[in-house]
Amino acid sequence: MLVDINEFLILANDFIYGYILVFLLIFAGIYFSIITFFVQLKSPFRAFKAFKLKSKNSLSPLESFALTTAARVGIGNILGLSIAVSSGGAGAIFWMWVVALLGGASAFAESTLAQVYKTKDKDGYKGGPAYYIRYGLGYKKLSVLFAVFLICADLIGFNGVLAHSISDTIYDVLPNSLQDSFYTKILIGLFVSAFAMVMFFGFGVKLSMYFVPIMSILYLGLAFWVFFTHIDRTFLVLDMVFKSAFDFDAILGGFFGSAIIIGAKRGLFSNEAGMGSAPNAAASAKVSHPCDQGFVQSFSVLCDLLVCSATGVLVLFSDSFLNGYDEKMLIKAAMSEYFGQMGFYVLSFFILLFGFSSFFGNYYYSLANLKFISSKKIYFYVFNIMAVLCVFVGTQLELKFVWNTADFLMALMSILNIICVVLLSKTLLKTLKSYDKGSFSPKDLGIENAFCW
Repeated sequence: MLVDINEFLILANDFIYGYILVFLLIFAGIYFSIITFFVQLKSPFRAFKAFKLKSKNSLSPLESFALTTAARVGIGNILGLSIAVSSGGAGAIFWMWVVALLGGASAFAESTLAQVYKTKDKDGYKGGPAYYIRYGLGYKKLSVLFAVFLICADLIGFNGVLAHSISDTIYDVLPNSLQDSFYTKILIGLFVSAFAMVMFFGFGVKLSMYFVPIMSILYLGLAFWVFFTHIDRTFLVLDMVFKSAFDFDAILGGFFGSAIIIGAKRGLFSNEAGMGSAPNAAASAKVSHPCDQGFVQSFSVLCDLLVCSATGVLVLFSDSFLNGYDEKMLIKAAMSEYFGQMGFYVLSFFILLFGFSSFFGNYYYSLANLKFISSKKIYFYVFNIMAVLCVFVGTQLELKFVWNTADFLMALMSILNIICVVLLSKTLLKTLKSYDKGSFSPKDLGIENAFCW
């Protein structure tokens, strides 16, 4: 049965990404870049201004940045990019750059709108795509459908991929005698699930605050070291990237497996720009103007791009890649080349660090959307059980099935979110124009249902 489902997912993903989502992503990125005068280029400077804002009863802009960046900077930045290069060639990295740079504008748009249409209860602010679809566009049933898509995508898809990658990493570092045991994978699954519980129900935000900067700086430092010790390969690597990215004969000959499709797919999984997940955390922050969170989340996408580029350096500058080594996990071969026997353990360390830090973000996004659907306590008990169970199941399934499931669910929520954000672009522009005034007055701008402003 799983084989049949996996075959369906492959066909569905080929169609959705090849004919719909990639073009929609690029169109939305270009559209929002133009109408906002490339707002993503201003985001680093204005995000640091927003970081100074503090909050006692809700997330601060800095905490929301740490939470969303922890979710973005995850397994996809390491293993996902390695798979993209193996499958789509060096040009896949170029198209990941394009998706990320354009996606910065989409991230600004969706997070700003999440702030405009956020609501408040005893636990603080809450909002996201489900809220601006409901209150901004007036589509109640569609908003519930999006919430269901997101819960499935984050709990089943994203956390499943994380759990499987972490489980495989732990399994690989164990002695052969333990690997041969029937119970080993089950015990690893239980361990990963237990750690996920700690992230879900205990220290998710605080751990993200420390994990994100530490792991990112360490990983970037590793990539810089490799770059400077192999700097003579720079022009060769760039030549391969651009030739592969614009090899239109190869692209037209196999579009579904081309650098464009694979790069865009892996890029979306990595930076989540336009997907509709990060706005759920963006709406929870207390800011002086909705655009503050737009700048913060746009900057978060650029940070994710840096980490992806670090993996690009590690893979593309290696002999394994340059010599045409046929290996799906190029990053493993590359790390062994740079660090010998220690390379495998260095890679395992970063996979575990990046993976564990992403669990809470996906849980948080799903929980926010469950609150939108219902406030009954019984649903939250069931939800928490399912959240942990999905992590355990993810550790036991085949890698291809987990990735294909995540890609399919991600596509459904992304298409719905992007279309709705485009429909609300007039509200976005009114909000952006009011930013320089330092205040946001929905009534003066003709914006309805902006409850918290």
